Amino acid sequence: MRLGSSSREVWIIAPTFRLFVSHPTVFATTLGDGVYRSVNRGNSWQLFNTGIANKYLKGNLEIAKVGSTDYVLFLAPGHGELYRRSSSETSWTKLLGTTAGVSIVAVSPSFAQNTTVMTASTSGNLQISID
Repeated sequence: MRLGSSSREVWIIAPTFRLFVSHPTVFATTLGDGVYRSVNRGNSWQLFNTGIANKYLKGNLEIAKVGSTDYVLFLAPGHGELYRRSSSETSWTKLLGTTAGVSIVAVSPSFAQNTTVMTASTSGNLQISID
């Protein structure tokens, strides 16, 4: 699958409408262009990369619901880092660097109440954060 005129392969598609029935936003990660966002269910796409250094993303992207239309994104791009971005922020924030070895991130289904995020590293370490 390709996004618009991009020649990059799409790695992950993450729709917000799996959490919000009427929310039209969809995110996609690519192998080389980084993160794209569509605010119209995939009819058009814009780059959504501010704050991400390496755009070759082969990890996972999780969406946590925090309100009726608000969300927080967590990105483990596959290079060991962990990034966060809320629906109201204009750039990604690096939470953990490459030495953390994060390979996957998961959010609690009750994130709005307990703010629980878990990461697993390539060395087998499991980290749980509640803040």
